[in-house]
Amino acid sequence: MKKILVVDDELLLRDVLYDYLSRNGYDVVLAADGYRALELIEKENIDLALIDIKMPNMSGLELTEKAKRIKPELAIIVMTGYPSLNTAVNALKCGALEYIVKPFRLDELNRIIRKNTQDQKIIEENEKLKDKIKKLESQLFENDESTDNTATIIEKPPKIRTFAQIKKNEEIGKQVYQSLSENEKKWEKELSKLIELYADGSISEEEYKKKKAELLKQKNAKL
Repeated sequence: MKKILVVDDELLLRDVLYDYLSRNGYDVVLAADGYRALELIEKENIDLALIDIKMPNMSGLELTEKAKRIKPELAIIVMTGYPSLNTAVNALKCGALEYIVKPFRLDELNRIIRKNTQDQKIIEENEKLKDKIKKLESQLFENDESTDNTATIIEKPPKIRTFAQIKKNEEIGKQVYQSLSENEKKWEKELSKLIELYADGSISEEEYKKKKAELLKQKNAKL
């Protein structure tokens, strides 16, 4: 169940949003000002915040900026009864994902919430995949970086495996490979060919390291 924080100094609107969002399956918490909202963001596992821009003591824009510092992945939708292009631009600069003008239809708000919570889920999954890629890269190349005995490697193929190879027999490899861009996939195939040449003795260790460095340089230039 997604947890939503509603921040507005108007009691009536807080109550209306609490009733509507609760009926639509969300876990809802309320705050009447920015200070209480920051406390909840630090303590609660909040997925999305609905923040009114015009509030006493701390504006919604200031709250948005501070909230993103505490929890960068937090999805934020700002609400305002005083729309302007400048306000909308500033809200997005502070980290808001959407800008909605009061009065708004509740079903339209629900559509925006669903869209942004789904987008956030995709972002989180991508971040997890990136972490897995980094860990795999570390494991995949540690043997390569630490080995300086060419004869041993030629006798027995290196334990290094590219993502292109992993994807054939490991589920995680399949997921990681599918998440790569076309340039990354091309780079993985080229590295795989280079490793095979090194393993069967077609190229020396010096040539292997030189060509690998060139491939890495090309990869970084394209990403």
